[in-house]
Amino acid sequence: GIRRGDHLLLIYAERTEMLDQLAMYFACGLSEGERCILACPDAAAADETRAHFERSGIDVERCERNRALVLVTTSESYLVGGRFAPRPDRPLLTRRGWAASP
Repeated sequence: GIRRGDHLLLIYAERTEMLDQLAMYFACGLSEGERCILACPDAAAADETRAHFERSGIDVERCERNRALVLVTTSESYLVGGRFAPRPDRPLLTRRGWAASP
């Protein structure tokens, strides 16, 4: 199984394949009470992901409301110019609050 600290490589040919695999992965994490955060290229991609997750059986509205599922754009995340660059003014990925609220 996948353990905390493991790294995964997602291989796909079509965008739908990627979204299918992400939906399965996120559904598992959400069912375990994990907070799941996904950085999308832009707002349109985030909306597409929400719709796909809903079709896959994830209650996106409820999960976003309780902050179990967080979809952000890359400009809202720690990706700056395509590179990982944590900044104190963007506390999105701090250790506090990793577990989702019920």
